[in-house]
Amino acid sequence: MKTLFALFISLPLAAASIVSMSPASVGGAHGMEVIGRAKVLVSDTFKSQGTAESFLYIQHQNSLEQLSFSGDGLAGISTVPNGYVVCDLAGSRVVELDGSFQVRRAWPVVHPWNAKLAPDGQLYALTFEGSFERLLPNLTTETILTGLDAPFDFAFTADPRQVWISEQGAAAGRVARWSVPAQGPGALELTAHHGWQNPEGLDLSGTDLWVVDTEAGSLVKVDASGNATLALSGLGIPILVRNLSPQKLLVYSNRYQGHPSFLTVLK
Repeated sequence: MKTLFALFISLPLAAASIVSMSPASVGGAHGMEVIGRAKVLVSDTFKSQGTAESFLYIQHQNSLEQLSFSGDGLAGISTVPNGYVVCDLAGSRVVELDGSFQVRRAWPVVHPWNAKLAPDGQLYALTFEGSFERLLPNLTTETILTGLDAPFDFAFTADPRQVWISEQGAAAGRVARWSVPAQGPGALELTAHHGWQNPEGLDLSGTDLWVVDTEAGSLVKVDASGNATLALSGLGIPILVRNLSPQKLLVYSNRYQGHPSFLTVLK
Protein backbone atom coordinates (compact mmCIF):
# COMPACT_ATOMS: atom_id res chain seq x y z
CA MET A 1 0.00 0.00 0.00
CA LYS A 2 1.28 3.44 -0.86
CA THR A 3 1.93 5.64 2.16
CA LEU A 4 1.53 9.40 2.20
CA PHE A 5 5.20 10.02 1.48
CA ALA A 6 6.21 6.84 -0.33
CA LEU A 7 5.35 7.18 -4.02
CA PHE A 8 8.72 8.08 -5.50
CA ILE A 9 9.02 9.80 -8.86
CA SER A 10 12.01 10.81 -10.95
CA LEU A 11 12.64 14.46 -11.70
CA PRO A 12 15.63 16.47 -12.97
CA LEU A 13 18.05 17.67 -10.33
CA ALA A 14 17.17 21.19 -9.08
CA ALA A 15 17.75 23.48 -6.13
CA ALA A 16 14.97 21.48 -4.46
CA SER A 17 13.35 18.27 -5.68
CA ILE A 18 10.20 16.22 -5.17
CA VAL A 19 11.08 12.92 -3.53
CA SER A 20 7.57 11.54 -3.04
CA MET A 21 3.97 12.24 -3.97
CA SER A 22 0.61 11.00 -2.75
CA PRO A 23 -2.93 11.91 -3.81
CA ALA A 24 -4.82 14.27 -1.49
CA SER A 25 -8.46 13.36 -0.91
CA VAL A 26 -9.55 16.94 -0.16
CA GLY A 27 -9.55 19.43 -3.02
CA GLY A 28 -9.07 23.17 -2.52
CA ALA A 29 -7.73 22.83 1.03
CA HIS A 30 -6.54 26.13 2.52
CA GLY A 31 -5.33 24.73 5.82
CA MET A 32 -2.85 21.92 6.56
CA GLU A 33 -0.94 20.67 9.59
CA VAL A 34 1.24 17.57 9.92
CA ILE A 35 0.09 15.81 13.09
CA GLY A 36 1.97 12.55 13.07
CA ARG A 37 3.90 10.12 10.92
CA ALA A 38 2.10 10.04 7.58
CA LYS A 39 -0.91 11.89 9.05
CA VAL A 40 -2.04 15.27 7.76
CA LEU A 41 -4.85 17.42 9.15
CA VAL A 42 -6.56 19.37 6.35
CA SER A 43 -9.48 21.78 6.11
CA ASP A 44 -12.13 21.30 3.43
CA THR A 45 -12.45 25.04 2.87
CA PHE A 46 -14.80 24.89 -0.11
CA LYS A 47 -16.71 21.69 0.86
CA SER A 48 -15.22 19.48 -1.85
CA GLN A 49 -16.59 16.41 -0.05
CA GLY A 50 -20.15 17.51 -0.80
CA THR A 51 -21.09 18.32 2.81
CA ALA A 52 -23.35 21.19 3.85
CA GLU A 53 -20.68 22.46 6.25
CA SER A 54 -16.89 22.75 6.07
CA PHE A 55 -15.12 19.99 8.04
CA LEU A 56 -11.63 19.04 9.17
CA TYR A 57 -10.22 15.75 7.94
CA ILE A 58 -7.28 13.56 8.85
CA GLN A 59 -5.68 11.86 5.85
CA HIS A 60 -3.59 8.82 6.78
CA GLN A 61 -2.19 6.86 3.87
CA ASN A 62 -5.24 6.26 1.65
CA SER A 63 -7.87 6.73 4.37
CA LEU A 64 -9.79 9.92 5.14
CA GLU A 65 -11.37 10.54 8.54
CA GLN A 66 -13.96 13.30 8.93
CA LEU A 67 -13.79 15.01 12.33
CA SER A 68 -16.84 16.31 14.17
CA PHE A 69 -15.79 19.98 14.24
CA SER A 70 -17.19 22.04 11.38
CA GLY A 71 -17.61 25.65 10.26
CA ASP A 72 -18.74 27.81 7.39
CA GLY A 73 -15.39 27.78 5.56
CA LEU A 74 -12.47 26.35 7.53
CA ALA A 75 -9.03 27.59 6.47
CA GLY A 76 -5.70 27.80 8.34
CA ILE A 77 -4.79 25.20 10.97
CA SER A 78 -1.86 25.23 13.38
CA THR A 79 -0.74 23.47 16.53
CA VAL A 80 -0.93 24.99 20.02
CA PRO A 81 -0.11 23.29 23.33
CA ASN A 82 -2.38 20.24 23.68
CA GLY A 83 -4.53 21.24 20.74
CA TYR A 84 -5.03 23.26 17.58
CA VAL A 85 -6.30 26.59 16.32
CA VAL A 86 -8.53 26.69 13.25
CA CYS A 87 -9.66 29.68 11.22
CA ASP A 88 -13.31 29.74 10.13
CA LEU A 89 -12.95 32.12 7.21
CA ALA A 90 -16.64 32.47 6.34
CA GLY A 91 -17.74 32.15 9.96
CA SER A 92 -15.44 35.02 11.07
CA ARG A 93 -13.93 33.29 14.09
CA VAL A 94 -10.68 31.71 15.25
CA VAL A 95 -11.38 28.56 17.26
CA GLU A 96 -9.08 26.77 19.69
CA LEU A 97 -9.64 23.01 19.86
CA ASP A 98 -8.32 20.52 22.40
CA GLY A 99 -6.47 17.34 21.43
CA SER A 100 -9.80 15.60 20.81
CA PHE A 101 -10.90 18.41 18.47
CA GLN A 102 -13.48 19.76 20.91
CA VAL A 103 -13.94 23.54 21.19
CA ARG A 104 -12.09 25.23 24.05
CA ARG A 105 -12.70 28.87 23.14
CA ALA A 106 -13.16 31.18 20.16
CA TRP A 107 -12.27 34.73 19.15
CA PRO A 108 -14.50 36.83 16.88
CA VAL A 109 -12.19 37.77 13.96
CA VAL A 110 -13.53 38.94 10.60
CA HIS A 111 -12.51 36.56 7.79
CA PRO A 112 -9.33 35.01 9.25
CA TRP A 113 -7.11 33.05 6.86
CA ASN A 114 -4.44 31.84 9.28
CA ALA A 115 -3.70 31.85 13.01
CA LYS A 116 -0.44 30.78 14.68
CA LEU A 117 1.59 31.05 17.84
CA ALA A 118 4.59 33.37 18.03
CA PRO A 119 7.79 32.07 19.67
CA ASP A 120 6.81 33.85 22.90
CA GLY A 121 3.50 31.94 23.06
CA GLN A 122 1.19 34.74 21.97
CA LEU A 123 -1.45 33.90 19.36
CA TYR A 124 -1.93 35.95 16.17
CA ALA A 125 -4.31 35.89 13.20
CA LEU A 126 -4.10 37.24 9.66
CA THR A 127 -7.34 38.34 7.99
CA PHE A 128 -8.57 38.61 4.43
CA GLU A 129 -9.67 42.13 5.38
CA GLY A 130 -5.99 43.14 5.53
CA SER A 131 -5.19 43.15 9.24
CA PHE A 132 -2.79 41.28 11.51
CA GLU A 133 -4.28 40.72 14.96
CA ARG A 134 -2.95 39.67 18.35
CA LEU A 135 -5.50 37.36 20.02
CA LEU A 136 -5.74 38.11 23.73
CA PRO A 137 -6.67 35.74 26.58
CA ASN A 138 -9.89 37.68 27.26
CA LEU A 139 -11.07 36.75 23.71
CA THR A 140 -10.57 40.27 22.33
CA THR A 141 -8.03 41.28 19.69
CA GLU A 142 -5.35 43.94 19.30
CA THR A 143 -4.62 45.19 15.79
CA ILE A 144 -0.90 45.20 14.93
CA LEU A 145 -1.05 45.87 11.17
CA THR A 146 -3.71 47.20 8.79
CA GLY A 147 -3.81 47.94 5.07
CA LEU A 148 -2.35 44.63 3.93
CA ASP A 149 -3.53 43.67 0.43
CA ALA A 150 -5.31 40.29 0.47
CA PRO A 151 -2.83 38.67 2.90
CA PHE A 152 -2.86 34.89 3.21
CA ASP A 153 -0.17 33.34 5.43
CA PHE A 154 2.49 34.33 7.95
CA ALA A 155 5.48 32.91 9.80
CA PHE A 156 7.41 34.32 12.73
CA THR A 157 11.18 34.34 12.81
CA ALA A 158 12.90 33.12 15.98
CA ASP A 159 12.38 36.69 17.18
CA PRO A 160 8.69 37.20 18.14
CA ARG A 161 9.06 40.84 17.06
CA GLN A 162 9.47 39.87 13.39
CA VAL A 163 6.96 38.19 11.08
CA TRP A 164 6.92 37.29 7.38
CA ILE A 165 3.59 37.83 5.58
CA SER A 166 2.44 36.86 2.09
CA GLU A 167 0.00 39.13 0.23
CA GLN A 168 -1.92 38.01 -2.83
CA GLY A 169 -2.71 41.57 -3.88
CA ALA A 170 -0.06 44.30 -3.72
CA ALA A 171 0.25 44.48 -7.54
CA ALA A 172 0.43 40.70 -8.14
CA GLY A 173 1.82 39.79 -4.74
CA ARG A 174 4.34 40.61 -2.05
CA VAL A 175 6.31 38.73 0.59
CA ALA A 176 7.66 41.02 3.28
CA ARG A 177 8.93 41.05 6.85
CA TRP A 178 7.21 43.27 9.40
CA SER A 179 7.95 44.38 12.94
CA VAL A 180 5.63 43.22 15.73
CA PRO A 181 6.08 45.55 18.72
CA ALA A 182 4.82 44.73 22.19
CA GLN A 183 2.61 47.82 21.94
CA GLY A 184 1.52 50.01 19.07
CA PRO A 185 1.41 49.34 15.31
CA GLY A 186 3.98 47.31 13.42
CA ALA A 187 5.97 48.51 10.40
CA LEU A 188 7.47 47.19 7.16
CA GLU A 189 11.10 46.10 7.58
CA LEU A 190 12.06 44.57 4.22
CA THR A 191 10.55 43.11 1.06
CA ALA A 192 11.63 39.92 -0.71
CA HIS A 193 11.81 40.86 -4.40
CA HIS A 194 11.12 38.00 -6.77
CA GLY A 195 8.50 38.85 -9.37
CA TRP A 196 5.72 37.17 -7.44
CA GLN A 197 2.51 36.25 -9.22
CA ASN A 198 0.41 35.04 -6.27
CA PRO A 199 2.35 34.02 -3.13
CA GLU A 200 0.23 32.08 -0.66
CA GLY A 201 1.48 29.47 1.82
CA LEU A 202 4.80 29.92 3.59
CA ASP A 203 6.83 28.43 6.43
CA LEU A 204 10.22 28.89 8.04
CA SER A 205 13.01 26.34 8.24
CA GLY A 206 15.81 27.76 10.33
CA THR A 207 16.36 31.26 8.95
CA ASP A 208 15.10 30.37 5.46
CA LEU A 209 11.55 31.15 4.41
CA TRP A 210 9.86 28.82 1.92
CA VAL A 211 6.99 30.26 -0.12
CA VAL A 212 4.67 28.69 -2.69
CA ASP A 213 3.69 30.98 -5.56
CA THR A 214 0.28 29.59 -6.51
CA GLU A 215 -0.09 31.28 -9.87
CA ALA A 216 3.48 30.49 -10.95
CA GLY A 217 3.30 26.90 -9.70
CA SER A 218 6.62 27.31 -7.93
CA LEU A 219 8.46 27.04 -4.62
CA VAL A 220 10.71 29.96 -3.67
CA LYS A 221 13.39 30.16 -0.97
CA VAL A 222 13.93 33.50 0.80
CA ASP A 223 16.91 34.07 3.10
CA ALA A 224 16.97 36.27 6.20
CA SER A 225 18.13 39.25 4.13
CA GLY A 226 15.17 38.97 1.75
CA ASN A 227 17.08 37.42 -1.17
CA ALA A 228 14.71 35.17 -3.13
CA THR A 229 15.70 32.13 -5.20
CA LEU A 230 13.48 29.90 -7.32
CA ALA A 231 13.84 26.45 -5.79
CA LEU A 232 11.35 24.35 -7.75
CA SER A 233 8.78 24.86 -10.52
CA GLY A 234 6.09 22.74 -12.14
CA LEU A 235 4.08 22.23 -8.95
CA GLY A 236 0.68 22.79 -10.55
CA ILE A 237 -1.39 24.93 -8.18
CA PRO A 238 0.52 24.85 -4.85
CA ILE A 239 -1.35 26.47 -1.98
CA LEU A 240 0.32 25.37 1.27
CA VAL A 241 3.77 24.44 2.53
CA ARG A 242 4.90 23.10 5.91
CA ASN A 243 8.34 22.32 7.27
CA LEU A 244 8.71 18.59 7.95
CA SER A 245 12.35 18.39 9.04
CA PRO A 246 15.70 20.13 8.46
CA GLN A 247 15.81 18.33 5.10
CA LYS A 248 12.18 18.16 3.90
CA LEU A 249 9.03 20.19 3.24
CA LEU A 250 5.45 19.12 2.60
CA VAL A 251 3.63 20.99 -0.17
CA TYR A 252 -0.10 20.74 -0.87
CA SER A 253 -0.96 21.37 -4.51
CA ASN A 254 -4.58 21.60 -5.58
CA ARG A 255 -3.69 20.34 -9.06
CA TYR A 256 -0.45 18.46 -9.56
CA GLN A 257 -0.50 16.25 -12.66
CA GLY A 258 -4.26 16.82 -12.71
CA HIS A 259 -5.08 15.94 -9.09
CA PRO A 260 -4.85 17.38 -5.55
CA SER A 261 -1.60 16.06 -4.11
CA PHE A 262 0.79 16.07 -1.18
CA LEU A 263 4.38 16.53 -2.34
CA THR A 264 7.38 15.83 -0.14
CA VAL A 265 10.21 18.13 -1.22
CA LEU A 266 13.89 17.73 -0.47
CA LYS A 267 15.33 21.18 0.24
